[in-house]
Amino acid sequence: MYRKIFLFFVFWPAYLLPGGFEPMAWVLPEPVQRECYDLEGKRLPCPNLGDLLSNKDELRQKVDPAFRDNGDGTVLDFKTGFVWQKSDDGLMRAWDAAVSYCDKLELGGYTDWRLPGRYDLVSIADSGRFSPSIHPVFDCHPDNYWSNTIYPYYPGSAWYVNFKYGYAGWNYKSYGGYVRCVREDR
Repeated sequence: MYRKIFLFFVFWPAYLLPGGFEPMAWVLPEPVQRECYDLEGKRLPCPNLGDLLSNKDELRQKVDPAFRDNGDGTVLDFKTGFVWQKSDDGLMRAWDAAVSYCDKLELGGYTDWRLPGRYDLVSIADSGRFSPSIHPVFDCHPDNYWSNTIYPYYPGSAWYVNFKYGYAGWNYKSYGGYVRCVREDR
């Protein structure tokens, strides 16, 4: 005779908790592929999905590492075409100050820096690494980094990515977080 087993889970709504978080693998899809690049940063035609699935090991060897240190305090991400700030300045800021910091940043000869969106920031997180969970080309604190994405259930909060464990979460904008600015390579 079979027994029916019922599992009950209690879910406390994250929007009722300060500093709620959601595991990256559950809520955040892969970032949208915009362009493909070779190791020197030259644009290439992107392979189709069938090629990616059938030759994934060979392709991984060709594209690793996915980042290039530009030697001017910036890092090029070959997958997305974004140029990232290599190192933060070591200061934790409230969200408004983080937005302002990126708007005023002059680095690598550019002034068009911005605070990254949640999905942009997740694109450089590496859940295969721990403390920090990011590629070693970046200098990183194993802590929260602000994104420009507002938490929809409470506009007084915004999303961050935690680079100790590699998850995305939200917190009140008045709390402190590190900042890694981004720009699009044009």
